[in-house]
Amino acid sequence: MAFAEFCARSGRVVTCIDDEGARESVRIAGVEPIGYGIGEDAHVRLAIETPGPGGAHGAIHVDGAIVPLTLRIDGAHNLLDAAAAIAVGGVVGVPAEDAARTLSTFGGIRRRFEHRGDVRGAEFYDDYAHVPTELAVTLQVARARGPHRLVAVFQPHRYSRTQALWRELGASLTEADLIVVTDVYGASQPPIPGVTGALVVDGVRRAAPEREVVYAPHGEDVVSFLAREVREGDLVITLGCGDVWMLGDAALSRIQEADGGS
Repeated sequence: MAFAEFCARSGRVVTCIDDEGARESVRIAGVEPIGYGIGEDAHVRLAIETPGPGGAHGAIHVDGAIVPLTLRIDGAHNLLDAAAAIAVGGVVGVPAEDAARTLSTFGGIRRRFEHRGDVRGAEFYDDYAHVPTELAVTLQVARARGPHRLVAVFQPHRYSRTQALWRELGASLTEADLIVVTDVYGASQPPIPGVTGALVVDGVRRAAPEREVVYAPHGEDVVSFLAREVREGDLVITLGCGDVWMLGDAALSRIQEADGGS
């Protein structure tokens, strides 16, 4: 309801027409949105050609024209975000062709599938993803890069979220071959008795009993495990909006030292 109330107060509303919740919100608000998405009824319609690797490619259908869309970053979700930007640009008078050309120069931002380094023939990445949909999509992008083994290191964020979503969080990680879960990064929240990263481990095991999952509650546990475990062909990605990226960097440094700077 809060989103519907906000829409009702807004002059123009741009929304993802593929999302049922968004469609319902604008219906309740009684506004006519400018819709973007892959659906045929989108005002700014995205046709996905390839989500990557090596960049995402598609086309935007808008106002009777077809505008090529090429991104330097991977992922169908990034193409969809680009379609949203083009739709917003249209509202303020930016031609779709100009918007698409500018978007083609965007190289990504920190903590969104950010390459942190290579060591022992393995690639290390970091991503801010911390809720189930984000986690699943990010791991799909990582999988598309074709690693021999995909290693996900997840740090749950907030005790209340972990308590409410541990099943969904666990299931969202199962694209990875090896999953490492830390304890909860509480941020400003006090601990909740019985709520730890072990709940997410249980969620993984319920969703995919065959998947290899390790509970490494402390930072040193994670770094030591990765230093022992990482091998050639791995893609290692740290996931979460806390300080988990520091653990990936620490593991990188430790492996480099152990392997003589390789």
